[in-house]
Amino acid sequence: PVYVSELHAEGTRVNPTTFPQDRDFRDPLTQEEANTLISSLKDYRAHPENMNRLREVLSAYKGTHSFHNFTSGKTSDDASSARYIMSFEVLDPLVSADGMEWIPTQVVGQSFLLHQIRKMMSLAIDVARGSAELSTMTEALSPKPMRLSIAPAQGLFLDMSFFAQYNRRVNKELQLDWVTESPAHKRWKEFKSTMVVKHIMQEESRLGNFVKYLFMQEYVFDKE
Repeated sequence: PVYVSELHAEGTRVNPTTFPQDRDFRDPLTQEEANTLISSLKDYRAHPENMNRLREVLSAYKGTHSFHNFTSGKTSDDASSARYIMSFEVLDPLVSADGMEWIPTQVVGQSFLLHQIRKMMSLAIDVARGSAELSTMTEALSPKPMRLSIAPAQGLFLDMSFFAQYNRRVNKELQLDWVTESPAHKRWKEFKSTMVVKHIMQEESRLGNFVKYLFMQEYVFDKE
């Protein structure tokens, strides 16, 4: 699966003076407020240190861990909470038609739990932008129960499914090539960039789901 998300550094936090003095910051952003923030963030570009921080955070997920805190209805002693993450990488930034920079990430794992990837990204974004310590990652993957926020679903999509073990068992002589630029591979990449990713960006520009989510992270959960 690939998660395309906006990564805003600590320096781009919204100044409360942007809003009326009597605004209750426990309330979510209105659509009008979200549109204002989207316009103000379009010129921002992630700094190299922010990108490196995100890479460091995502790498902590690699390996086998109990992800009971990243789903619902499971505990640390539940064997089904264990999942194996093969890689979690930061891809090259993308810029949408309206000028907003997006940071795609790609996670490869054997299987995933309900909400797992969205909660993994939520925590990773908070650590990368300085709202949470890196030690929070270790605590979240420990037996200790922890409530984690969930990032918007709009940026998440299944990029490709691999069935290598099954294919080897059924036909050892068949070697499927997932890397070489074949006509089918080119059509797949073109569809992903022109249809899937483009739709995600357009939806965010229209609805501001990520901006609304980051506002809640910044001004609501920190106040609890």
